[in-house]
Amino acid sequence: MENISNSNIKLILEHYFKNKNVITLNDLYEFYKPIHGFLYCLHNEIFKFYGDNLYKCGNSIDTDKRLCQYTTSYPMPSTILLTSNSFFDKSFAETLLFFHLKDFKFKPKREFINSDLKIIQDAFDKVKQFFLNL
Repeated sequence: MENISNSNIKLILEHYFKNKNVITLNDLYEFYKPIHGFLYCLHNEIFKFYGDNLYKCGNSIDTDKRLCQYTTSYPMPSTILLTSNSFFDKSFAETLLFFHLKDFKFKPKREFINSDLKIIQDAFDKVKQFFLNL
């Protein structure tokens, strides 16, 4: 179970307690399937309304497709500034990224980071290092 993402623990526990009379450890392994993907950091000119160092970070299976999803949200095209290597569990990687950037979140429950891009790059590197040490 070392691959379980923090973001999925609640879901796994709900599954377990819902089926606790019949579930085995192998059932939990089968139920939890991490999704490979990438971290990204993007910027859009409209973010400058809130300051010069506002970026949006997140995770995606395909960063190019994810970038296309922002084309209708903003009047100007967004640009992906940072992309990570692939992680075996993109949700857990994102959880770690936001842990390292918690002091720079623009709003507590949002994915916007108000910091120098170098700080975000350092957080990306810390997440990468964490997964390399597994």
